[in-house]
Formats: sequence, structure tokens, C-alpha cells
Amino acid sequence: PGPIDSPLFAQASSATGRRPRVPPDAYRADVIAQALVEVAIRPRGEVLLGGGTRLVGLLYNVVPGIGRRLLMVVDRWYHSGDEPAGRPGSLWTAPRHPQSSGGIPARDSLLAPLQLGSRLLPRATTPLDIGRHVVMSVVRAIDLRRRLVRPITERPAPDHGLSAPHPRDDDPPAAAGTVDL
Repeated sequence: PGPIDSPLFAQASSATGRRPRVPPDAYRADVIAQALVEVAIRPRGEVLLGGGTRLVGLLYNVVPGIGRRLLMVVDRWYHSGDEPAGRPGSLWTAPRHPQSSGGIPARDSLLAPLQLGSRLLPRATTPLDIGRHVVMSVVRAIDLRRRLVRPITERPAPDHGLSAPHPRDDDPPAAAGTVDL
């Protein structure tokens, strides 16, 4: 469906030791849960709830160069997070209090009722929510424009004693066909 408003982003980190930047727009978790229930009750071939996902796929197929560029910008968005993570890796701890929302600006899916029926009708404010989220995304992307189009320079991850030592330049090379353990 695309990004889902869940606590995932508050609990995730990358190999760089930073948290990913939170998406500017997401689907409400209960909409995704209801869609899963609908598909379990009445199975069907493929369901795509994310209109943005569908648009990016169409753009990628019609104008591949622009589609690739857009996907690169989205990837850079997530990589541009500056907030340090508590630990390296992905999901490193459960939230202190059970919650379904991560505080991401969330909305309903406009495609869900077309594919899954009237139980997933969006709220009347959903088109306005989408417009507001797009404007917020554009404003934030303009602020981040230099970071979103430049090559990513990986920062060394902090070593919390969980990673294997990296070989040094002066270490002798391993013999062909051997594996360092």
C-alpha cells in the first residue's frame, strides 16, 4: 500500500545508526487491517490500495527515466534522516506502550472501496488530507532538495559490539576459495 502509519519508523534504524526520515504521508493502519480482512473473507488476485504506488508504477512504465529519478528521491528521503537511533539494525525494541499509530500524517485509501467494497469508504476529508500531505511533502522536499539529489555518502555505523571486525587495508588477502569466519 505504501507507507503505513505505524510505530515502525520510531523503532527502526539503518546500518548508519540513524533512523529513517518519517514519510510525509501514510495510510491509516486500520484501513490496511480492514483491507486484509476483506481479502481474507473474499480472496482475489491482486489488490493495490496505494494510489501513489499505482501512479509511480505507471510513471515508471511510461517514462522510465523520470520514474527512476522519483524512486531515487524517495529512497534518499528515507536515507536523509539525521536522528540517531538507539541501536543498529532494524526493529530493535518493542514500543513501551502498545499503539497502532506512529504519528505520521495518515489518511484513508481512495482505491480501497473500488476494489474491496463499501466497508472501506474513505472519510469525506480524505481528498483534502491528500492535498495537505502533498503540499507538506513538496515544502519539505524543497527544504531537503540538496540531500535528495546528491549521492549518498554512507556514515560509518557506531560499533555497539554487534558487528564483525572489518578487514584492514594491511591485512593479507584471503586465499582463493576460502571464507573468513
